Amino acid sequence: MEVYSLFTIGKLFSFEVYLNSIIHHKNSILKLLFNSRLYLFAFLAALCISHVAFGQNKGQHDSTIVKMDSTRTDSFRTDTSIISKDSTHLKKNNDEGFKSDVLFSAKDSMNYSNDHTKAYLFGKAKVTYEDILLTADYMEFDFATQIVYASGAKDTTGVVVGKPEFSQKSEKFKADALHYNFRTKKGKIYNVFTEQNGGYLHGEQTKRLANGQIDLRDGKYTTCDAEHPHFYLALKEGIMIPNDKTVFRSAHLVIADIPLPVWIPFGFFPSRRESTSGILMPSYGSDYTRGFSLRDGGYYFAVNQHMDLSLTGSIYTNGSWGMNGMTRYIKRYKFNGTAFIQYAINNVGEAGINQQKSKQYSINITHTQDPKANPTQTINANVNYTSSSFDKAQNYTDPVAYVQTQKSSSVNYTKTWTNFNLSAGLNASQNTSQRHVDLTAPSLSFSANRIYPFRKKESMGEMKWYENITINYKADLINQISAGDSTVFTTTALKNSQNGFHHTLPLSINFKVLKFFNITPSINYEGMLYTSYNIRTSNDSVSARTGDSIFRFKDEIHHGIKYAQGFAPSLGLSFIQPWYGKIIFGKESKIQQIRHVITPSIGFSFVPPLAGLVPKGYYKNYISGYDTIKHRSIYSEYSIYDKNYYHSPVVPRRSGSLTFGLTNNLEMKIKSDKDTVTGIRKIVLIQSLSLNSNYNIYADSFKLSNISFNGTIPVVKGLDFTFNGGIDPYQTKFSLADSTGRKALIKIDKYFWENHIGLGKITSFAFSLGYHFQSGQGSGSKSTDGKTPTPPQLNGAKKLPDARDAAKDNSNVAPLSDYNYFKVPWSLGFNYSFNYTKSLRLNDSLYRSDIIQTLGFNGDLSLTAKWKISGTSGYDFKAKAFSRTSFSIKRDLHCWVMSVDFSPFGAGRYYNLRINVLSSLLRDIKYEKREDYYDYGYGGSY
Repeated sequence: MEVYSLFTIGKLFSFEVYLNSIIHHKNSILKLLFNSRLYLFAFLAALCISHVAFGQNKGQHDSTIVKMDSTRTDSFRTDTSIISKDSTHLKKNNDEGFKSDVLFSAKDSMNYSNDHTKAYLFGKAKVTYEDILLTADYMEFDFATQIVYASGAKDTTGVVVGKPEFSQKSEKFKADALHYNFRTKKGKIYNVFTEQNGGYLHGEQTKRLANGQIDLRDGKYTTCDAEHPHFYLALKEGIMIPNDKTVFRSAHLVIADIPLPVWIPFGFFPSRRESTSGILMPSYGSDYTRGFSLRDGGYYFAVNQHMDLSLTGSIYTNGSWGMNGMTRYIKRYKFNGTAFIQYAINNVGEAGINQQKSKQYSINITHTQDPKANPTQTINANVNYTSSSFDKAQNYTDPVAYVQTQKSSSVNYTKTWTNFNLSAGLNASQNTSQRHVDLTAPSLSFSANRIYPFRKKESMGEMKWYENITINYKADLINQISAGDSTVFTTTALKNSQNGFHHTLPLSINFKVLKFFNITPSINYEGMLYTSYNIRTSNDSVSARTGDSIFRFKDEIHHGIKYAQGFAPSLGLSFIQPWYGKIIFGKESKIQQIRHVITPSIGFSFVPPLAGLVPKGYYKNYISGYDTIKHRSIYSEYSIYDKNYYHSPVVPRRSGSLTFGLTNNLEMKIKSDKDTVTGIRKIVLIQSLSLNSNYNIYADSFKLSNISFNGTIPVVKGLDFTFNGGIDPYQTKFSLADSTGRKALIKIDKYFWENHIGLGKITSFAFSLGYHFQSGQGSGSKSTDGKTPTPPQLNGAKKLPDARDAAKDNSNVAPLSDYNYFKVPWSLGFNYSFNYTKSLRLNDSLYRSDIIQTLGFNGDLSLTAKWKISGTSGYDFKAKAFSRTSFSIKRDLHCWVMSVDFSPFGAGRYYNLRINVLSSLLRDIKYEKREDYYDYGYGGSY
């Protein structure tokens, strides 16, 4: 439910207006304006006050008081309405009686008048009639008039307890006292308090009419759940039509019991449970470069219970403007998604005086299919495509988005069968700093996995070796466009796109030898379909400066369908077997055991020289130079398909490589009093430590590749030391001096350990450390994995949230969910990374070392239960500069919230001070002061 009015008075307060609803309900509004006898507005969806009466059991009519040690329940029948002194049964009185049984009970006592026309209930009285439940500490029922009166009672300290509480289906309210007439179906309530859809209504006097209409006088409407609200709208008179609307007149804003000069003559609250369409009122402001503004005004469409749409826009006095469109949809157990499109024209500066004009746009689409909908067929989408300057111009308050330069988008469809899989997709990779886009549209892939062509459907006996022959098939069709972000959707980019079809058919068999060795012979067939090929020609010219010949070549693209194919047989052998070692200590030792697990792995692959399997014509030669000593041209080879997405089939040349690795794991067991079952606790000393390399058998020199290593060592719980690097196993030496007299440092084909101690020279080393500290909040609240707790998300099956929350840009105060952001006293996280590289420079033939260190940190601190400070920043030690830095200060004011968000220095700095009602129902009761990206000049620099 939201509040709507005709106009706004004051900067602190603004209402949203539904013009169409005003016209439609003009009769109710005019009635309020000219009828001063109406009672004040109340928000009670059902005020049927307890259709209750009392009856007596046989043998009780001679006594006026019944005392009870425990709760007693009585009832009277549906065919009774008049009490007789000689009988506890009520006689039927035409059709004015009750339609069903009335059940009543009281904890202390029931008291009846001498003439049996009234009944009195004391102590936690309860009456149930059909779907109505009424409870109070005291009740009085007049059988003759069929009027029930309920109220609280004073306890021994003089405090009123047990005030009436009424509920019918989903309708609930509390009051100081109430009357209800079952015959006329009219009632009165005094000092009522009720809640409806997040809003709270207080009324001193309310009257329910027979048609269900509620009249109110001297009421309060607020989103504060306190008994004495911190703020409210004071309503003079109002009419509430259940499940439709509430119309009121003469309302003003009261904060901390201080009436503010913010007054409206009339308005109404839509009280329908379903979503309704209406106008979204804009917020106003100004900035230094774009002038005064009206932002995020528009219209909200409640399409149906599964979908909504909001269209908003912003306009500035210097000519800048923007439009936003957002839709959300959800179907339970099927799918859900959102689509948010933004477009803006920004004119920075005064018109005619070096005014800069730019366009920004953003497309964000998500579509998620429920896994239960169809396990064999899925379609998902995640599109994040923006103009190169969008995040810096429109999304600068987000520190992650502000520095992000790489974005990716994808739309994927998959269909699976037993051994078959089909997938189709659209993918885009965007670099906003280079203004470049790689777009793949479309891509199709089909695969058939683990097909055994020689196996029988029903095999008997031992399986033959050839029955393990496996065939896999994969086919890919692709079209890729690579262009600038402003030209990616033009016909020129489409004409220069790369595309093709590629399929492979590998045939392999795997069997074991000596239990530990796996041998895998295979042959792979591949074929490619091209839409173009190129012919390279060369010509030479003489340099006018040096007189040398200069050879240039030119590629001519010819369009046409071409098919190329090739075979690549290979033989593979692998071995992997873990070995275990233990050191066991004495029973009295604190250390009980140390276990070391070492896992060596060896792999060998061989490809025979079968160049004749590739048909001729795929590779050609061109003149690339001239040998002046031998006086002949130098020819180089090229592929006629190297301008396509898929290149020519690889010529199977002889090759053989040996890969080997070594993985280590080290654990220790110690005595521990914390383990009450075994008394032993395990400690991981080295989680993993691996060495890997490769040896090329047929290489002419430098057959051994660099040795890579990586590992993870636990430091404390939640903190791991993760590292990796590379080692060059070859020696270096200075060569003879050249003509300039300098000596060059060169690598020689001689292993480092032949003359030195160690495996070689470290050419790279990197490690990272990250940890998140957090104060304890009881069981399950402390983070142990270094990750910041994430607020719970709304269940997709719930009602759609208000679309305006997402349509607001830079609001920085999102409506809070059930997650309480003020519970954690403090938290601190950091992430340190170190990267060292050492490489041989060609210009001076010396080793060059480069070190990059970065430190990122974030945290928050709750000074009190209501104050919270949070921030994020980082430091680059090489650049000697801070990374994007932002801070946030929030103050919980119970039903209000105050927030200050700011970035104190660097590009894109800003600040935003905002005080607003916490609930989204009265979101426009707010105060906001901001200076942003454009106030400090376009680009945010001083």
